[in-house]
Amino acid sequence: MYFAICNDYFPNDQAHIHWALSFFKMDHAACFADKVLRPWRKGKTYYLDWDTFEEDFIEHFCPKDEQLLAITKLEGMTWYQGKNSVKDYINCFQELIDTSEYSNDKTIVVKFQKGLDPSIQNKVTLLSDLIPDFDDPSGWYKASRRVAQKKEANVAFLEASKGAHPPTRPSASLPKPTIVLA
Repeated sequence: MYFAICNDYFPNDQAHIHWALSFFKMDHAACFADKVLRPWRKGKTYYLDWDTFEEDFIEHFCPKDEQLLAITKLEGMTWYQGKNSVKDYINCFQELIDTSEYSNDKTIVVKFQKGLDPSIQNKVTLLSDLIPDFDDPSGWYKASRRVAQKKEANVAFLEASKGAHPPTRPSASLPKPTIVLA
């Protein structure tokens, strides 16, 4: 669609391919772009047309069975929160759940708890009457976000308080008792 709107900037399939490759900047994508552009630097083309490029792109970057890959990942430990923020963990976890097509809420909650940072998971389970049910993934996401936000606020407060000294009270001189001898 973009090519149709800006047709003047993309006169042929090679221009389309080069524009698409301009976004391939890291890791496997950068290596792929380098492989494609290497012959171009010598005046040759790697792909004759857009369709051939698209087929090779799909082969390299679109897993054949994303559902199986997501399920396999959920059965391992690489998706655990680790040092990621709760927000990032929840986003990645939800993407894995959606891709795997898990639908049993209890299984989802157990998996979520398993990968969640233990300090946050423990605090969520100690929320007394606010503990989310074990079949309520949304409740767990919300409670985890709330605990993480409070934890971050507390860390910020403690950091700001490190250099501060408690206010001192001015010492008032008390009158000396008068001893009366009778």
